Amino acid sequence: MTLNLENPQNWQTRDSHFFQASAEGEIPEFTSAVILTSNVICTLVDNSEARETWNFAGWIAMKVDLPVGPTSISAKTNYRRLWLREKQLLIFPKDVATYQITIRFPKWFTQASVTLWEYQELQQPP
Repeated sequence: MTLNLENPQNWQTRDSHFFQASAEGEIPEFTSAVILTSNVICTLVDNSEARETWNFAGWIAMKVDLPVGPTSISAKTNYRRLWLREKQLLIFPKDVATYQITIRFPKWFTQASVTLWEYQELQQPP
C-alpha cells in the first residue's frame, strides 16, 4: 500500500497540549486520551525554553490495555525517540487495532508542547 502523505486532507489533528513542570520540577509522563486507529502518526514536540544545543525531546510509545494482570497497568510497546522542533513521521507495526500514545519528556524540560496528527487515507493520489 502506498501512503499519500503529502495530501493535507489525509491528516487529522488529534491532540495538542502544553505542559509545565510540576512543583517537583519535572513534566509528568503524558498519555493522550485520544484513541488512535491508524498505525501512521506524526508528532511535533517543541520547547520555547530549549537551548539551541538541545535535540532530544523524549520517548513516545504505543499504550495498549491488555486483559491480563492488574487492570490499572497498561502495556507499552514500540518505543521511539522523539526529536525537538521536528515533525516526525512514525509508522508503527499494524499489530493492534486501537491504542493511545504516551510520551516521557527529558528530566531537564520545564515546559513542552506536543501536537499529534493521525493519518487517515481519505484521498487517493491522482
